[in-house]
This record gives sequence, structure tokens and C-alpha cells, in this order.
Amino acid sequence: MKKSPRGNGNVVLIIFLGMFILPGLSIGLYGTVMSVVAQSWTPVEATIEKIIYEASSSSSPRSGRGKRSSRKKRSVRRMRVAYSYQWQGDTITSDRNAFVQGFSTKKMDRNKIEEKLVVGEKIVAYINPRNPEKAVLVRGIHNSILFFYVSAISCSLAFAAISGIFLGYPSVGFGTRSLVVLVLLYIVYFGIGIDRSVLRLIEVVP
Repeated sequence: MKKSPRGNGNVVLIIFLGMFILPGLSIGLYGTVMSVVAQSWTPVEATIEKIIYEASSSSSPRSGRGKRSSRKKRSVRRMRVAYSYQWQGDTITSDRNAFVQGFSTKKMDRNKIEEKLVVGEKIVAYINPRNPEKAVLVRGIHNSILFFYVSAISCSLAFAAISGIFLGYPSVGFGTRSLVVLVLLYIVYFGIGIDRSVLRLIEVVP
């Protein structure tokens, strides 16, 4: 028996969801849930030990000492802060800045961040009281979490636009509307920009 176009479309949709959309949503939801859980974690004073620069051309991280580092900025893909804090008489070190931290801030913002975050600076870290070795510097929603949501939504809108406009499934009008929403999403996210990069959200102790 021959499958209907609608049946074929449903199969393709399920495959597309499994490959492209669900992973992005899952990672975004994980970051969101953990950020909510961390709202109850204990704030403590921490000290910046070093700034870690991860190059796009190499998987090996480079460490610098804040604003006077001599690395090549064009090769930097991500920046992280390594820090230490005291908990019940023990010194613990970590380089986890946030849940699902992906990309660094824009290159034009790095100088400002390096002025704010330098080795020896006192910052606020949030500690899991049940497991003090787990800590983060940023608990809220940030750009990396938003990136996974936007990626998943844009993939679904792109699929809907292609399916509707070129295949007529479920309709050309549906595909056209999906394309319009996709363009508006890109204008807001990439054009207007949402400045919630992890390093900008780190709290410096006054």
C-alpha cells in the first residue's frame, strides 16, 4: 500500500526533530533547569586565579593574566575564568563559569571584560552546599543557553518554510509565515543583539 504524502511528511518531521531540534532544546532546558536550581546555592567570595583563552585553531587552552596578556585575540574562541574559594577551611579551585557555557563574547568587548576581570580580583561564586566542589559564577539565563533555544527554533522554522513553500506541506501559506517569523527571529537575535554573555554577568565584589 502506498503511503500518503502526509504520512511521508510526518516521518520526515520526526527524523528532523530527532536530529536537529530536540538536542538543542534538551541542552537549553538543562541549562535553564540547573540555573533555577542554583538560585538556592550559597554565595561566597572567590579570587580569580587566571583567565583561560581557548583558541579556535587548537583545542589546547591558553592562560593569560588579564589585560596584559599577549595572546593573539583573533584566534580566541572562548574565555573562561579560573577561580578559587574557601569552604569550611578548604581551598577549592574551579573553572566552571556557568551551566552550558559555550562561546565567548564578541571580540570588541574583550578589552572591557579584561579590564573588569583580572587575576587577583574578588568575585562572587555560588556554591552547592551539598557538594561544595560544584560552583558557578553565573546562575541566570545567558547567551549560550539562548543560542541553543534559538538554534532549535530556527531549525524548526526553516524546515517548516522549506516544507510549505517548496513541497506544499502542509501549505504554502504556512511555509511563508514560518519564513517571516524566522527572519524576524534572526533580526532580533543577531541584529538587535541580546548582551547576556557569561563574563559580563560575573559579579565583582565592591
